[in-house]
Amino acid sequence: MASNSAGSNTQEHWAKPPQNCIKINVDGAFNLVSRKAAVGVIARYSHGIMIDGFAFQLRGLHTVESVEMCAFKEGVRMAIENDWTQVVFEGDSATVVSKLDRKELDRSHTSAHLWSTISKLVDHPGFSFSFVRRAFNRVAHGLAQWAVNEDVTFRFYFEIPLCIEHFVIEDAFFG
Repeated sequence: MASNSAGSNTQEHWAKPPQNCIKINVDGAFNLVSRKAAVGVIARYSHGIMIDGFAFQLRGLHTVESVEMCAFKEGVRMAIENDWTQVVFEGDSATVVSKLDRKELDRSHTSAHLWSTISKLVDHPGFSFSFVRRAFNRVAHGLAQWAVNEDVTFRFYFEIPLCIEHFVIEDAFFG
């Protein structure tokens, strides 16, 4: 079961989105030793097949929370650029999902990212946010890890990078 908040009703496994809806999974990765950060974003149709995605390193200084917020920001940007109207965004940061659900600014260091994302949501009432455990966000997580460790920038449409191929196929058949 999924919830629009980071509360107790969290999704128990990756599930295909409803008919006529796109699901975008996002994740951020942060390497404490190298201080590198990256995001991974993947979009899938209601039948579970991947349609768009990317992974890239972020520049500048980041915290774990700001990296997760950047991942959601990039996911929202992807949906808007593709003119998708019914989108479920999933990520494994309960804090960020909760902030996006409230659509309120706070005094944290992520407020700039939060505001730029929230301001775009006003015109997109079909966008919703859900928290999922990392085990059920493994495709986006794998993309972010790949980008942070390999220093890659990669955009793909309907083609699946080898580092996540088995997860995407599993999700499509069993999601």
